[in-house]
Amino acid sequence: MSEPEPEHKISLPVQFLDGELTYLGGLPLPRIRERAVLDLVVPARDLLDRDFAALLLDTRVVNLLPANTVLFASVRADSIPSDLQPHAHPTSPHASLDPTVGAGLAWVAIRLDTPLPLRVGGGTHPELLDCTCTIPALSDREARSVNHAYTLISEAFEPRRRSHTGNVFQRVYLPEAELSWISLGRLRDRYDVVSENHLCLALLLDALGLGNLLPRATSAQLSLSGSHTEPWPPLLKLLNQQGDCLIALRDRHRHLLPPLSLFDPVPPHDLTWRHLSLWTENLAATQCPPFSPTTLAEFMVRLLHTLVTALAERDVYREPALQALLGWAVATLTEIWRQKRGHHA
Repeated sequence: MSEPEPEHKISLPVQFLDGELTYLGGLPLPRIRERAVLDLVVPARDLLDRDFAALLLDTRVVNLLPANTVLFASVRADSIPSDLQPHAHPTSPHASLDPTVGAGLAWVAIRLDTPLPLRVGGGTHPELLDCTCTIPALSDREARSVNHAYTLISEAFEPRRRSHTGNVFQRVYLPEAELSWISLGRLRDRYDVVSENHLCLALLLDALGLGNLLPRATSAQLSLSGSHTEPWPPLLKLLNQQGDCLIALRDRHRHLLPPLSLFDPVPPHDLTWRHLSLWTENLAATQCPPFSPTTLAEFMVRLLHTLVTALAERDVYREPALQALLGWAVATLTEIWRQKRGHHA
């Protein structure tokens, strides 16, 4: 019997019975390596938390890049016809790429005439949508998408290739600075992280008894009076019970908080953003005030409460400060949940 290849994936029919995953029919699952990462495919109708199912299925379209952005598609330098060689950049001015990626390649410009849209959410990887773009090297030939532009470039600059399709997430780059280029795949991954953190926050809030707050949070819930913690008693109680670890949590995750410059300029009447800025400034301070565990617990609840309000009011994919705060919240709540469950990373 031959050994399976390391990258070979096996699909197992599983069934959820009596609170446990079993092989179909209630049989025991085969032994699986500790910490193995699995994909669990569940019919949406079988998720009992309808709000979480809706969050998983929710999709939106955001602009990955604005109009007039210039991208560069990679082509094999030794395949370029002589008449097109002047239109390809023979060197790759990027220090961030693995040297093996840029070896033997030349680069052809693609200009975005309209914003480049990206569909995010829905429980899948973000997907590029169509946009109008132009290829200057081909007499400003118009393409209907980045994928189409790459195919046209490959047909012209790599005529000996059998197939002229390719993964634009791996073969098209954006110059972020003179010596730093980033692939469309890495740009997409940034949005993947945001989607994943948003889902993790929903799961953590649900596990801590606050699952109804994320989809229903509104600005009306925000208050700096004594009533601001009323929707959050389970979390406040839990934090008070674990007061000894709160300062360590704050210090360990302080580096995840966004720079205050990301909050500027703050609209004068935007309480949510002003509060986020204030709480972040205090938590990120080099010399933190001597909070008692009770005060720090209330302080962290305020920040999390305000974050949930901002998530309900804003598009997290367009707010770098909100993305950073979301990552901070997930890291902090994960440790709190592990403390509650007695887990250790």
